[in-house]
Amino acid sequence: MVQGLDFDFCLNPDRGLPLPDLTLFLTLPPEVASARAAYGTERYETMEIQRKVREEFKRVKDKVIEIHGEVWEDIDARGSVEEVGRLIWSAIQRKTHTERPDGIGRLWEKVDK
Repeated sequence: MVQGLDFDFCLNPDRGLPLPDLTLFLTLPPEVASARAAYGTERYETMEIQRKVREEFKRVKDKVIEIHGEVWEDIDARGSVEEVGRLIWSAIQRKTHTERPDGIGRLWEKVDK
């Protein structure tokens, strides 16, 4: 992981927690983020660290989809608050209009499909 921790070690604290119906991940290229106000005031707001963090979240996304199916959706956060809000609402509406499996899944535990 970004700060040298093992990937599986970082997943373990959430193992067995209820699986969310949907995870919305707001994406923003580091170059765009760096142009926004107050960027760089936080310790981890450097281009290098942000790129590494983005790569690690991609690994988490891939693992979520591998184990749990399509319960993850990337949202492009480059737009205005209103535009991003519409994208979020649209994703929620799509999810609430699909059939749901019986029971509640558990994070990082294999599920039968």
